[in-house]
Amino acid sequence: SSFTVYSINGQENSTENAEYYTPDGSYTHVSGASFNFSSAQTNNPLTSKINVKMWKNDGPNGVPGTILAQKDVLYSQIITDIGNNARTKVFFPASVKANSPYYIGYEISTVAGDAVGVKSTWYDAAPTNTAWYKSNNVWTIRNGTRLSMAAYAITGSTPTTNFTVNSTTACPGNTLNFTNTTTNANSYKWTVTGGVPESSYSLNQSTIYNTIGIYNVKLVAYGSCNGKDSITKENYINIGPPTLSSN
Repeated sequence: SSFTVYSINGQENSTENAEYYTPDGSYTHVSGASFNFSSAQTNNPLTSKINVKMWKNDGPNGVPGTILAQKDVLYSQIITDIGNNARTKVFFPASVKANSPYYIGYEISTVAGDAVGVKSTWYDAAPTNTAWYKSNNVWTIRNGTRLSMAAYAITGSTPTTNFTVNSTTACPGNTLNFTNTTTNANSYKWTVTGGVPESSYSLNQSTIYNTIGIYNVKLVAYGSCNGKDSITKENYINIGPPTLSSN
């Protein structure tokens, strides 16, 4: 049977709801989510919002923990979607790798009286770890319930970022050549602290270091479906004074 799960600010019902997902190998990333809301109440539809989230299941005993992605949605959009009998669709700023179990859900605004209701289904036999709600900062499973929400599962190309350099030590005035070994990317941004140039958008990077010091190097890579990854190698480059020969 179907019913509505309500989230009401200022009441014990719940302020966050989440649905548990286990990747089945048919997709690699999650780009967003959709929600079958049945009601929304607020006095400020153009400013009040909910925060849609994707969590890692690394909280105590596997409850929602680390936030992997999030996006605000105005009540005005939810109210319009309900009026059109449409699901509310939300896309995260960047797609997220889905290589382990995760949660999709939302947190309502902090404005007293704001409320949303999401359609749900009751099962005689509870699916394991499906619907959860958070009240008074404690996550609790809704036994036998599945919330009407869905993750946008995609097979995308979130990059795996890395690079090498021809030498991590050099004298002032020397040029170092960085080789990009990133996979699944189509554009890049280098930040080479202390070097000339200090940043670029090229595939590989050649930089001159003129000043003695120890420097970080960062590479950000961008792939399809809003995929993004970065790596920073700290204290990676050591520019020192020339060494005098004993001969």
